[in-house]
Amino acid sequence: REREAAIDYWNNRVMARRDFWDARTREAFDRNLQVINDSVNEYTVILQRDPEDELSGEMLDSVLTEKMNLLRDFSDL
Repeated sequence: REREAAIDYWNNRVMARRDFWDARTREAFDRNLQVINDSVNEYTVILQRDPEDELSGEMLDSVLTEKMNLLRDFSDL
């Protein structure tokens, strides 16, 4: 819950500043975010099938942290 709120906060900041980015910055952000979102979706599906899969749980946590860091980094541009 707490991490979701943080991701939402940073995402809102990114969306507010996105129009000021040049095309290359937007493309880089979109590409990186897509890779991260694909991983989040993949690990979420795995955990829905096998909630006891500790490795996938750790990987999901790691990817969500990466997402938050990406959003935080791009929110300052």
